[in-house]
Amino acid sequence: MKYSVPIALIAFVSCPAMAAQANLARAAHLVVDSHLGALRPSLLVDGKRGRQSRQTYWNDGTQGRGGDVVRLVWDKTRMIQEVRLLAPIMDRGGPYRLSGIEIQLRRGGKPLVTVMNLAMVAAPTLVACRDPVVKLAEGVAVDEMRVTFGNGNRDGWNFCGEIVVLGPGQNQSLLSELAAQDGHATPMDFTQSVIWLEAKARELVRASQRDMANGVHAFPPQVGPGYNAFWLRDYSYMIETCADALTEKELVDACRLFADAVREDGAGVDCVRFSGEPVYKPGMGTMGRNPVADGGQFTVNVAWVTWRRTRDRNLLNHVLPALCKTLEAVPRNPATGLVHITPGEGRDRCPYGFTDTIGKQGDVLFCSLLYIQASRRLADLLRAAGQVTAAESRDKEAEKLVARVRSTFWDPKTGLFRAATVRCREPDIWGSAFAVYLNVASEPQARSVGVYFRDHYAEICQRGQVRHRVYWERGCKRDTYQNGAFWAVPTGWFVHALAPVAPELARRTVLDLVRDFHERGICEWTIGARTRLPNYVASATLPLQGIRELAGQPVGVRR
Repeated sequence: MKYSVPIALIAFVSCPAMAAQANLARAAHLVVDSHLGALRPSLLVDGKRGRQSRQTYWNDGTQGRGGDVVRLVWDKTRMIQEVRLLAPIMDRGGPYRLSGIEIQLRRGGKPLVTVMNLAMVAAPTLVACRDPVVKLAEGVAVDEMRVTFGNGNRDGWNFCGEIVVLGPGQNQSLLSELAAQDGHATPMDFTQSVIWLEAKARELVRASQRDMANGVHAFPPQVGPGYNAFWLRDYSYMIETCADALTEKELVDACRLFADAVREDGAGVDCVRFSGEPVYKPGMGTMGRNPVADGGQFTVNVAWVTWRRTRDRNLLNHVLPALCKTLEAVPRNPATGLVHITPGEGRDRCPYGFTDTIGKQGDVLFCSLLYIQASRRLADLLRAAGQVTAAESRDKEAEKLVARVRSTFWDPKTGLFRAATVRCREPDIWGSAFAVYLNVASEPQARSVGVYFRDHYAEICQRGQVRHRVYWERGCKRDTYQNGAFWAVPTGWFVHALAPVAPELARRTVLDLVRDFHERGICEWTIGARTRLPNYVASATLPLQGIRELAGQPVGVRR
């Protein structure tokens, strides 16, 4: 019989080594399955995080080969609730990222809990180190723990400062993250900040995983119980940058789930309840008379990212009819081709989900940008399926809409794109940044957006996070949520647009963002001293789109 234990949190933190008496790992017999052997496994439980100069951390020494296994075997069962792998402090060079770590708790030779795709960052100072942590909702009795290092590590060097295992009730007071073990703490530089965010983003993705009634692994927007459904757009924003945090099966299952939820009339979902029930309007079906205006676009985006990762032709053939249907069903203005929300009293439908409380009407910018992106991506999928003529038609449609966006929404007076043509015609900060990121904005428009961001930086950016605009004509309460608060979700697009005119300011934005994450947690939104909804996954994942380019990393195809 296979047992399962709910995982309350998989965190990614830095912390000093814990007191020896609390570490159940020290009572275990250690076995290291290494290619070279004789690697002093006692270093994994010696009570030290380990400094490179002192050679006090465990290192398997197998360049070019990964997958080394460390087994902790107890003489009798132990109640385990938390496992921490402490990254060593690397004096020479770094930071170093170790990915593909797996922790498995076992009893009687059977796996009880398996957590995959964890990552570790070793760095010159403790403040930049990142430690994988698995925390269970309740203790589980085990007699063995296996840690597999380096399945995703490119050069094969696998290392660990210490393995810490805690039982129920052993919550310890940890020293401040900035009280570094090596006697000093220095702020992370730009490279360290990007690596920290990369690792943190993947950890939050894994930590958010919940099981649906049909067995599909759902990845809701927040770690913990705050969002009790599987949201389409948040999931899309996770896999845009962190698809490698999921298994191919998880990607395929989720893609099928959202494609199969496309309604008979083509409507795409807002979310799917864990029970499997599709929901087509925000507020669990309460907001608007009709389905949300971005469901079709995000359904296509999920399929495109999944196809690029898996190249699963059976999946492609299965979902293509639904993708074509749902994109055709997106409400559009027959005169312009742009995504349209019917003006009038009441609410016809909600716009882009990250502004679903904002009463936009007429042709709407953000959903039109999403439509252009989805059209381009659907063209790629059609071409992959051999439907060349249909693919060319989609590409041509996208290019026509690019011209329409440039002429319809552009406000030369402010140098930004407007959010809508009838109500909420205010300049759209997120939408303008996204238009630049998608190469929808012309070169002069893109430069104008960057100049506006530079010249109005203090009013639109706070701690590396960006507001939608100052205030909307029709929206929720001011200085909260989508009407004046600051979000990390668009920061990658923001720095991408800002960098050509103010590169140092763009880099500083990233440093400010990571510093705030490090000090106050990764939240959905913030304003001043207020933060809301901690461990909000898209706040960590989506900014990597533009940040990776700023860091000079290869970003692959952008459509």
